Amino acid sequence: MPRVSRLCLACLVLCGLVAVAWGVSLFRGVVYNSQPRADGDGPTVQIGLGRGYIYGTYHPTRFFGIHRSWTFGPIDGPVRWWFSASLPDRHGFYALRVPLWSVAFLLLILPGVTLSLPVVRRLRGRCLACGYPRAGLAPDATCPECGTPAKA
Repeated sequence: MPRVSRLCLACLVLCGLVAVAWGVSLFRGVVYNSQPRADGDGPTVQIGLGRGYIYGTYHPTRFFGIHRSWTFGPIDGPVRWWFSASLPDRHGFYALRVPLWSVAFLLLILPGVTLSLPVVRRLRGRCLACGYPRAGLAPDATCPECGTPAKA
């Protein structure tokens, strides 16, 4: 299997996983809370997935008694369809929310572009493998650049 095909397949599989994560995140959330330094002072980081988006919050000094842990469970609030950020909000928190549809979109761009290359090359009269211009060659001649046989 060519490298491009494996990359496309990997992107499509990841996109499918993102779609499943989006569906699950509508009903259940998962959050990771970081543990600050032993003295209880230091940055607090929270990364989560829920209501259709991935989010992260950061506070440089505040500690809320939340130790390193994973939390699973129902989540409430609206479904988020667009990006949002607060840098910082009135309590000193930095927050960023990225909707999962945007992650899936980015994962679909690569397969869409790479799978369309042979079609574009054929329409422009170029070799499907290397892109060499086939103008002036017999329709059944092999490519003089890479030796790929012509395809009907």
